[in-house]
Amino acid sequence: MSLRKIFKFFLLRRFYIFFYPIEIVNRELFYKKKLSNIDLNEDSIHFFGHPWILSLMSRFVRNVNWIGQNIFETNRLDKKSTAEIIRKNQGMIFFIDEEGGVYPKDKASQYFNQRLSMQKFYDQDIVFAWGHIQKELYKEHGIKAFNYGHPRFEPLIPEINSKNHENDILIISSCSILTSSKNYSKELGNERFLSEIENHAEKFTKILNLVKKNHSKKIKIRPHPSEDIYLLRKFFRHFENVFVSNEESVLNDIRNSAKVFHFNCTTSIDASTIGSKLVNLSEKKYTIIEDLDKGELHNSKWITYPPKMEAILDVIKKNSKIGYHVPIYTICMGFISYFLFSLQLLRPIYRYSLKKSGKFKISKGNLGFAMFNFSLVLKNKSKS
Repeated sequence: MSLRKIFKFFLLRRFYIFFYPIEIVNRELFYKKKLSNIDLNEDSIHFFGHPWILSLMSRFVRNVNWIGQNIFETNRLDKKSTAEIIRKNQGMIFFIDEEGGVYPKDKASQYFNQRLSMQKFYDQDIVFAWGHIQKELYKEHGIKAFNYGHPRFEPLIPEINSKNHENDILIISSCSILTSSKNYSKELGNERFLSEIENHAEKFTKILNLVKKNHSKKIKIRPHPSEDIYLLRKFFRHFENVFVSNEESVLNDIRNSAKVFHFNCTTSIDASTIGSKLVNLSEKKYTIIEDLDKGELHNSKWITYPPKMEAILDVIKKNSKIGYHVPIYTICMGFISYFLFSLQLLRPIYRYSLKKSGKFKISKGNLGFAMFNFSLVLKNKSKS
């Protein structure tokens, strides 16, 4: 970058600022990096990082464009949510729910309403629904939503050497109540929780039976982010053919496996985008996953597939806020927030994000540290 361009970042001028909260790297980073390629007529800074970091930054930076979720949690200090702060500081919210379209089929509306009760949208907020039914449910509550699908599930081109699989079987685990390091003793009196214990026990039994029946095959178990990977490794320490890990990206694990077993997991939709062989181990039917199992994903009422990426980018472009900023101030606020975040590392609430598999990976062309980085996009479209 030339000295002239560096000097520009110390001047007050018009600039777009985009925040992309990354709660689970392997789930969100890939598609949010694609969204950051929005074609703008002005310079912009795109920040990627842990929601806690970006939430703190939003309290000191105006005209922020927030793309994702993680906006309704209340800060302990000022008792205000990130959504309230963004609106107060003349910012814009582009809400993209990461799990909002996959519910137990018989209780879908109930689950949706429960989630929505914890969210408070305003008319100026931009909300993206997964599909037609979710859009209508939003409408019933007076919330206008765009139905362009979820940008995470854009079809991908399968690898040329996809037949040279490293693993015969990939199992996407989802038994966190049994395999989490969290102590659930306070929830034991809850009837729904007790039924979930039985549900997770049944899931784990199916995984054990699958491993037992395929003792001659190479099996990889990919834990859910809420599961304790070390505990799972202890469970399967006697099986030499079983490898427990989530260090690879989820798409790489899928590509490197001949068959994928799951429990109504949204990752199965990711797997379908590259044509993987899928087996749903769960008997309970979930909205989008049932359509996927039937081979009717393109006709699903719960998801618009494939997503209309150009339409999503167009909505973001037309509604994004631009303001006058001293860019170097915004960047410094990001690093200050990062170092404040680093003081929280001993707190168990961040255990998922800070494990090796969850650390933020610095992308080419970006500047920053683990769990926080940013890219500068200048009008000539060059990145530095």
